[in-house]
Amino acid sequence: MPNGVIVLRKLTIAGFKSIRSQSIDLGRVTILIGQNGAGKSNVLEAIGMLSAASAGNVTYESLNSRGLRLSTPSVYKSALKGGGHRPKYFDLSAEQDNLKYHANLFTSTDEESPQWTFHSESVWKKNSKKDNSWSKIAGRSGKGITIDGKSNDKATLRKTDSVIPALELLGSLPKTEQDSIDLLKNFVIYAPTTNVLRGVDTDNRIKSPLGLTGGGLVKAVSDVFQAGHSKDFKRFFQILSWYHAISIARPSTKLKNPLFGGGDRVLAFTDQFMVQDFNKLYSYDVSEGALYVVFMLTLLLHSHAPKFFAIDNIDTALNPGLIRNLIQHIAELSEEWDRQVILTTHNPAALDALDIFDTNYALYIVDRGVTGATELTRIKPPDSMTREQWEEQTGGARLSELWLEGFLGGITPPSSF
Repeated sequence: MPNGVIVLRKLTIAGFKSIRSQSIDLGRVTILIGQNGAGKSNVLEAIGMLSAASAGNVTYESLNSRGLRLSTPSVYKSALKGGGHRPKYFDLSAEQDNLKYHANLFTSTDEESPQWTFHSESVWKKNSKKDNSWSKIAGRSGKGITIDGKSNDKATLRKTDSVIPALELLGSLPKTEQDSIDLLKNFVIYAPTTNVLRGVDTDNRIKSPLGLTGGGLVKAVSDVFQAGHSKDFKRFFQILSWYHAISIARPSTKLKNPLFGGGDRVLAFTDQFMVQDFNKLYSYDVSEGALYVVFMLTLLLHSHAPKFFAIDNIDTALNPGLIRNLIQHIAELSEEWDRQVILTTHNPAALDALDIFDTNYALYIVDRGVTGATELTRIKPPDSMTREQWEEQTGGARLSELWLEGFLGGITPPSSF
């Protein structure tokens, strides 16, 4: 990724759920693949927790609005066997090109008044592009609070409140540093579901322009069309070639589902292989894979969508060929529209969508180690290896084949392995 593009470069997690200690380098597009329960979603939720902290405080409301599963605070703290006593807190940090943010959070054991409080916190600014030195511009510890180089009594802020809003209030942050903070603050985890995309069920996690489970799709697609991005949206027809057109329409009485509880506008899909007077399919009849593709394209093309987000289980409702094709388009659009995306999947075809020699992309195998802790292993060639040497060493096998055969880890190998 070129310098100057604002992305989260590195994530460090310690004592969070199934993650004892991991440091992860992220790409513009990052794929996490592994078995169920390996801890892929825990990585996303660690970023969501750090996002909520950077925005002011960690509450059920702030976590819910970012797509985290809601549990009692103590569940977020690692409870792995071994390694001595259970940690008192979990530790999270995010590093960008010009800013680093670290938060060390206590979890309450009071079931009647659950909460998260800051044990320590720090915000660092890079001194210059020429060196790798950093200066602390805000922080807190048991001794006190520092904001913009000025020391304050620790009682200045409540233990539940971050130092970042106070730093922003002073207005001393340059635009690039503020943009970096905003990127992290606005991070969300999407997990679209078929019935919400169809407009049959209500999205309980409303967010503009798209709800976290797919609500508001018709309005968001309309926004993209009105903004003049229908040309980019035509990628849909490259991914699903049997459709001829997509439009926003009033459903006709002869085709409208009587149980449909949505508004008076629906997504209408024209199938080129159906007869002309009966070739329209509405959201509640069309292939669920088509809806997931529309959702993803809309999220990438909408001007008000977050620049940094995750899709949990990108392979939902998509066959291997479709998931590979969609991720290739995600990679291209994320570059064109300045997005950073993290995808979790169980489908090995996702691994074949990206070029592991391109540093814009990061592919990780997620597995539980011998102690049960989540471990992430990046799939990438050695620095000195050429593409030809890689193909010779792997016998020209695809990454999906290597993963299924157990060579990359993250899956129980076949009995003949």
